[in-house]
Amino acid sequence: MIGRPFAEAFPEEGAGSLAALRLTFLRKGFLGRQERLLRDLRAAGCSPATICAVRLGDVSTQDDTIVIRHPGCAPAQCGSASTLQRYLERRAELAFDCSLAAPLIVDLQGNPFSVERLEAHYEAVRTVRVALEANGSFCRALLSVHQLDAAAPPGHANMGGRHVQS
Repeated sequence: MIGRPFAEAFPEEGAGSLAALRLTFLRKGFLGRQERLLRDLRAAGCSPATICAVRLGDVSTQDDTIVIRHPGCAPAQCGSASTLQRYLERRAELAFDCSLAAPLIVDLQGNPFSVERLEAHYEAVRTVRVALEANGSFCRALLSVHQLDAAAPPGHANMGGRHVQS
């Protein structure tokens, strides 16, 4: 199956187009990036009410730090500018509202969260991020084993390879 297009290697899964699969991964990536941003906002002391009220126009970067200037609150610094940039890039890829008046944190339909829904959402996206990291780690391990097998001399048994003999 190596070297063949996905739809050819898995005809029952491919259905000729990867658009739906790509959208699934874009959305999961968005949630993973959003979780990192939410974690930074919470670590900086932002309350759920503040997080729900922050608009894109309230957020900027200074050096490598996110700065939030929300009306009625002192400016708050939180997290890495690259975290914000990656989140905003994925948000734009998903065609969510990126105007200055748009809420910073939105659901997968582009709608803002109420304070009541935000905590449950945070726990759900944290689970998504952990699952993505675990899957990525598993895939890297499988790739590493595959590369070891491919580099081994013919007839040589590698640890973790298909030809390990006990």
